[in-house]
Amino acid sequence: MKAALVKVWEIFDYACGQRLKPLLETEVERLRDLGEIEIPDEVASRLTMMSSATVDRKLKHEREFLHLSRAKGVPKPGSVLKQKIPIRLTEWDTSRVGYIEADIVVHCGSSPLGEYVNTLSTTEISSGWWEGEAIMGKSQEHSFGALKEIRKRTPFEWKGVDTDNYSGFTNQILYKYCQREGLGFTRSRPNRKNDNA
Repeated sequence: MKAALVKVWEIFDYACGQRLKPLLETEVERLRDLGEIEIPDEVASRLTMMSSATVDRKLKHEREFLHLSRAKGVPKPGSVLKQKIPIRLTEWDTSRVGYIEADIVVHCGSSPLGEYVNTLSTTEISSGWWEGEAIMGKSQEHSFGALKEIRKRTPFEWKGVDTDNYSGFTNQILYKYCQREGLGFTRSRPNRKNDNA
């Protein structure tokens, strides 16, 4: 049970109990369907009914360990995965259509506090074709869902996806999807916004 909770917590970018509780209620079954977590029905049911206080209590040790690890310079969660995703600079083969650059545009005004709408923005490198999809928050699941919706609408086949280093993109969900679909998956250099299209 706790291992499953920790896995979901990692997938949703280490959210606090108040933010994780509604995700547990709505996303556990979807994560099971995607093969991201393999848990029996009883554990899935218990996860969906867990209170935010119980979530925080059960994750207290993991939260402390995560904070201590970062303070000691232990690699951040996801850094091993980032090593598997190659960095692409701006050299693109523009003779072939189908290479997508993806980014998140935040619409929070002057304060990033609270919830607000973001736009998942995609640009096809060769043609300049742009598509966007509004999402609430920046979770991995919402980013992934928006990317799939955009892919359904585009009038060409996708060959590859290039993203920034934001955890909504550089995660197991998108990594495994690109492998399954035969899409190239690359990322820009950390802290280099001008690498993006």
